[in-house]
Amino acid sequence: MGKKIIILLIVLLIAAIIFGIYFFWISKKLEKEIEKLNEKLVEKEKMIENICEYLPRLPPESEPVRESFGKEKEFAPLFPKLICEYSLALNKREVSLCEKIEVPDIKESCYKDLTIILQDPSICEKVEDKDECYFEFIQKPKGLSTCEKIEDEEIRNECISNYAVENKELNTCKKISEELIKNRCVIEIATILKDEKICREIEKEELRNACFDSLAEVTENPNLCEIITNETTQDLCFTKLASIKKDASLCERIKGVRKDSCYFRVASRLKDPNLCKKISDLTLRKRCEEEIK
Repeated sequence: MGKKIIILLIVLLIAAIIFGIYFFWISKKLEKEIEKLNEKLVEKEKMIENICEYLPRLPPESEPVRESFGKEKEFAPLFPKLICEYSLALNKREVSLCEKIEVPDIKESCYKDLTIILQDPSICEKVEDKDECYFEFIQKPKGLSTCEKIEDEEIRNECISNYAVENKELNTCKKISEELIKNRCVIEIATILKDEKICREIEKEELRNACFDSLAEVTENPNLCEIITNETTQDLCFTKLASIKKDASLCERIKGVRKDSCYFRVASRLKDPNLCKKISDLTLRKRCEEEIK
């Protein structure tokens, strides 16, 4: 019995050794096959990168294509190659491939597109007009630090404003150095948040009125029009809401001469000739009645 167990163990050991050698051989073979495949892939990658070089040139008489190049007409025969290089750079997401493009304008477009695709504003440093590149990037800003890299003050302020509005960060508006852009930033955030308290904090009367006017339109709340201190802005606020809400009663809240204009707009919206009769100016009343007919 003991001998049988020993023999069985020896057989199992030999089998394990054979299987071990077999699997080792298989793994090595697979490893070599994978290496060969990788080499082929690398060769294909190189072929793909260089394939643009083998594209045929366009004949000089290709005027439609030549015209599209503007000042760079001498590059028109290279059109297929340029499009190939441009597409390859974007598909592979490699900045180094943009550098191979001969036409400056197309090369810059390549850099700008990759700046957005890769969300990497540092690529803008390769572009001649860096400020424009940064500005295009910050149309959907991802970080305030990007804005702070922009040298041009106006574009930098617009960038900060876009970022602040996108992220509803009121305090970020304070980083804007130009008053008009700063206040516009505040008004946009107040409108998005529908928060009249923000409007009340604006010091300049004209801008404060503009904030309440914008907020009244978004919320469709005529009581916000009442807060406006400028008569013209207030009248226009009521007129706008009367038209939006199709509510002629709001025209009664207009103190100035614009009440007729308000009735005219609501009458046109409702197609109601009876509202035309409320217009005191005979010429405008007649025009209202004719338009609704």
